[in-house]
Amino acid sequence: MRLNRNLLITLCLIISVIILLGCEENKEWKKAQQANTIESYQAYLKQFPSGKNSVKAKSAIENLEWEKAEQSKMLGDYLIFMKKYPKSPRYAQAKAEADKLMIPKGKDGRLMTLIPEGEFEMGCNEGHEDEKPVHKVFVKAFYIDIYEVTNADYKKFVDATNYKKPASWKEPTLSGADQPVVRVTWYDAQEYCKWAGKRLPTEAEWEKAARGGLVGKLYPWGDKLFHDYANYYGTGGKDFWEMPASVGSFDPNRYGLFDMAGNVQEWCADWYDAKYYSSSPNQNPTGPKSGTSVVVRGGSWGDDVQNTRDSGLRVAKRRFLDPYEADNYTGFRCVMDK
Repeated sequence: MRLNRNLLITLCLIISVIILLGCEENKEWKKAQQANTIESYQAYLKQFPSGKNSVKAKSAIENLEWEKAEQSKMLGDYLIFMKKYPKSPRYAQAKAEADKLMIPKGKDGRLMTLIPEGEFEMGCNEGHEDEKPVHKVFVKAFYIDIYEVTNADYKKFVDATNYKKPASWKEPTLSGADQPVVRVTWYDAQEYCKWAGKRLPTEAEWEKAARGGLVGKLYPWGDKLFHDYANYYGTGGKDFWEMPASVGSFDPNRYGLFDMAGNVQEWCADWYDAKYYSSSPNQNPTGPKSGTSVVVRGGSWGDDVQNTRDSGLRVAKRRFLDPYEADNYTGFRCVMDK
């Protein structure tokens, strides 16, 4: 008799817990519906991954991701949608829209995308002195390579012009066809750009492109740095590389540009001046007229990110190299005037 009574109590407790959990799930589902944001549905799924409304939540997120892409018409939003929802009935439309925004240009035929003209805030007041002050800069529209120039791309240039080969091609860990070309000087990068009918980006063009339309963020994707987002020192998440990764191994920013943080830092066209921001023009700045060092941006696979302020992967972080320097951490991408 006592056994039956204990069993009954246990059953009652289980039923009570189920009812309470059901009430809590209903409450969180209503909260997610009222907010109707990607974040609210993700919060619901984090609490109730197999909840009775989990399928609806996932569908709602997909719909909102599509609305985001359609409203922005930004390449990166379409590419991310395609990656997340390869079986979506909207996949073909997303691909068609993305294809319109990826245009092969120049003698090298590499895919480029258009960065619209407009104003953005350049620099970082919480960064190092050469990143200050934050200032508004207007940049005219330009095309930029979606990927860093690869060894395969550079080989076309070498074969066509009989230009010297980079020393990195002798090393298996640096010479993969889809890896970014390294051990090229600023002058080497300039020669490639001239051959392709392009040029190196100005520092302002590079930072605008890297920000991907985001305002005041530390990185091309937001404010937090994880190995899932970029190739830098060490490994973890999607980042298993201890060398330059194949280009495009990580998600693009909203402009659809890959590896604007990490992988290899990139040569810019500008000479470096630590005080340039205090006197630079607010429209299409091209850097000092002369100098001894050249700007490089974006950080690399060798960046040991100990603290945020020193992170070379920050979009506002300025670095410089001797233009004759050729190392394992520096590559480039090209731009073209519209």
